[in-house]
Amino acid sequence: MVIELAVRYPQLTGPLIAVAPTGLPENPSLPKQVWRLMRDIPRERLAFWPLCLSAYVRTGICRFYQLARLIEHQGALPDLALVPRPVLLLGGARDPVVPVSALRRVSCHWPHVQVVEFAAAPHGMTDADAEGVTVQVRRWVGCLNWTGEAE
Repeated sequence: MVIELAVRYPQLTGPLIAVAPTGLPENPSLPKQVWRLMRDIPRERLAFWPLCLSAYVRTGICRFYQLARLIEHQGALPDLALVPRPVLLLGGARDPVVPVSALRRVSCHWPHVQVVEFAAAPHGMTDADAEGVTVQVRRWVGCLNWTGEAE
C-alpha cells in the first residue's frame, strides 16, 4: 500500500520502508499464499500466534480474502520502479511468505531500492527481532541526506 501511495501521491511521501512486503516480486496465487503462511506459523514465536489470530478475526474472512486476491492480481513490482524516493525492503531469511532472495533480485534492478536481511527472522520479523529492525531502520534513515536521497 505504501508503494502505491508513493506512486500516486509522491508529494505526500518521503523515503519508504517495507517490512516483508507481499507482492514483491511476484503475485502468488491464493493457494500459494495460504501454503506459505501455513509454513511460516511454526517459525513464529508462540506468543505471536494469538496476536495474528486476533488480527485475522478482527479483519474478517471476507476482507482477508479480498486482500489475498488483491495480492494475487495486483503486485507492487511495477510500481516500485516509479517510486521517486529511496526504498528500504526488510526481509527475513526464514520467511517463506516473502523470500528475501526475491527481494534481493528486485533491488538489483533499481539503485533506489536497498534490502536488509535478518538472518533468523520469519515473516513476523518486527515481533521476532524488534530491536534489530529498529537498529537497521535508524541506520538507514541516518544515511539519508537532507533531501531524502540515499547517500
